[in-house]
Amino acid sequence: MKDKDIVDFYRMIGNQLKQTFIGYDAWVITSDKEALKNVGLKPLQKLKLFNGGLECGFHKFNIYDGTMKKIIKFR
Repeated sequence: MKDKDIVDFYRMIGNQLKQTFIGYDAWVITSDKEALKNVGLKPLQKLKLFNGGLECGFHKFNIYDGTMKKIIKFR
């Protein structure tokens, strides 16, 4: 996969999560920390693990409508 395709793929993952899975938690496993930034969400939890010999991150995202500032304001 080309670098641009990887960036587009992670953006697509983020867009799909934000549009379709509001109210859910999502976990993403990846070895590409830079590509993960293109999801466009801040992980609530990060775990380091190995997939075989490959060091990976397992990242938890809370999918919510709007911005975190609005959510905190209304709590």
